[in-house]
Amino acid sequence: MAGGHITVGKFDTSKMSYPGMRTIKTAIAVIVVMVLYRLILGPEYWANGAIMACIVAVICLQDTVNKTLTQGVARVVGTLIGGGIAALILLTSVRYYNFVVFVLVSGICLILVIHICTLLNQYDSVSISCVVFLNIILNTSGAEPSHLVISNVINTLVGITAAYSVNKFVYAPNRDELYKQHMLYVLSKRETKAACEGEPDEQKES
Repeated sequence: MAGGHITVGKFDTSKMSYPGMRTIKTAIAVIVVMVLYRLILGPEYWANGAIMACIVAVICLQDTVNKTLTQGVARVVGTLIGGGIAALILLTSVRYYNFVVFVLVSGICLILVIHICTLLNQYDSVSISCVVFLNIILNTSGAEPSHLVISNVINTLVGITAAYSVNKFVYAPNRDELYKQHMLYVLSKRETKAACEGEPDEQKES
């Protein structure tokens, strides 16, 4: 127990008091997306696009506005890569010929999606490119491949916009304060480490 906080293993009871602003703003961004899609698409179809938009909003909302924008750009790049390769698979109609062939081709193309992101140094785009790729090739709505790609891009942009807007206008994080907090954390950790390492030395000298 230190400073009134109890640590049990890796569980810190000091974090039980209240959720942080990033957590709250993530929930707000998701709520905004859900309401927006419900109002625009109606009760029957709102969830289809909202799923992807909500996922993107959760991933993109970071501890600073700039990081949120950076994550958003990475998500757009990943959506275009994954969506483009998925569209090529659907255009070949391999899904309707043989299931085994479709599964093998899908696996090979998934490797290609990840490899392209790596070659372009877009490491943050890997996860969303895979999600978009699978979301399109496993879609059973019968929509045109181009429509699926466009809808995924739109959903991604909506999620990014929601995350960025909420992070920007709802208790926007102060970069300087975050930097100071981080530096104070590092310094306190160093002091604690130095104190712990200093105890055996003092015992040896005595």
